[in-house]
Amino acid sequence: MRFVLDHRGSTLRHIDRVVEGIILAQKVTDSPEFYHRISSKMEPFDPRFTSEDATPEAVSATLRGASIVVRVRLQKARRKVLGWTYAADPSVVYLNIRRLDRTPIDIARTLVHEWVHAVDAVSDLEFHHGNNSRNGKSESAPYWIDDLAGKL
Repeated sequence: MRFVLDHRGSTLRHIDRVVEGIILAQKVTDSPEFYHRISSKMEPFDPRFTSEDATPEAVSATLRGASIVVRVRLQKARRKVLGWTYAADPSVVYLNIRRLDRTPIDIARTLVHEWVHAVDAVSDLEFHHGNNSRNGKSESAPYWIDDLAGKL
């Protein structure tokens, strides 16, 4: 999997953090340890948002086998969202320009979170988190995996 910055001439003061976040996200998603930790998750992902066949092992294998090249685009959003992707075009992950005053690790976590959504969009499995509220969703695949990415 590859993350590619598509900043289209932006001259953002936080561009260095975005680039470092991309490097960190790539490093995590290239790591065999990352997939091993997902596979080794003892409890299933939150069943409210996960198909029965989306076991930690199956999600790990699906993520490892994904060949999506993610173009990272920087765009303004009025809402407080950190990043987003669309199922109709999962190869693009958007980062909210107004929410880039964060650490590169936090940006990497957002990229990994959105990459999980992108892979979910093209997978036969389902592993998402429903609406955009984070409350009570720490065991959903996107949030659990982005938390893991922040620890590696």
